[in-house]
Order: sequence, then C-alpha cells, then structure tokens
Amino acid sequence: LLIIEIQQSSDITYRLYDYDRPDKNGKLRQLHIDKALDVIDYKKYNQNIININNNDNMMVWDNKYFSVELETINGELELKTDDNYLMCTVIDGNLSVESINLYLSQSFIVPISSTANITGTGKLFITKSKI
Repeated sequence: LLIIEIQQSSDITYRLYDYDRPDKNGKLRQLHIDKALDVIDYKKYNQNIININNNDNMMVWDNKYFSVELETINGELELKTDDNYLMCTVIDGNLSVESINLYLSQSFIVPISSTANITGTGKLFITKSKI
C-alpha cells in the first residue's frame, strides 16, 4: 500500500504524528492533534477506486487546487513546466531523472519554467498546483 499526501501550500503545519523524530535540541517535536482535527474536511468524496495497473495515462484527481495525473513511461518522457512547478512521485518501476535513479515512493520537483528528462520503465503521479 502506498499513500501519497497531496496538499496545497500553507504557512501552518499541524502534526498528528511525527514518528517520534527529535528537533534540533533532541526533544520530540510538538503535536497539534486538537487543532488538526478542527480543520480536517470530513466530507466523503465520491471517488471511484482506480486500478493503476489497468491504465497507462489518466487524470486521477482534479479540483480547484491541484490536479494529479498518472503517466506511464516506457523509454523517455520530457516534462516541461510553465508558470507552476510539478511534483512527481514514482509509483511503479525504475526511473531516472537527469541520470539520478528513482524507485517506488521517491519524489522529485520540476521547478517553474524548467524541463526534466525522465527515462526508464515505470509509472509516475504528476501533481500540478493550480494556485
């Protein structure tokens, strides 16, 4: 099971859990459970379950904040950005971006007005912010 958290930019982070990671002083970082529960949107989305193994390329999610596309790569893919960045996460296979090997669950960013050359065989979730 691979879970990918996609979120809009914010100046506030509420931690529900932090894997018991210490801060720079060796103390556990503060959790914000009550505040996080207050701002979670509990509406149930009518989202169909998607079997990515049966699809090559498709729109996975699209709303006013961001879109997520599934892209299957068999050889090469050139990703170009315009006025926004792309966040890419490997969800299957072995891929390389600019000669750096990437594997399951690893992510990379394609900055604004940039190009990334991806090679290999695998699948990516490509997230584009709309704000």
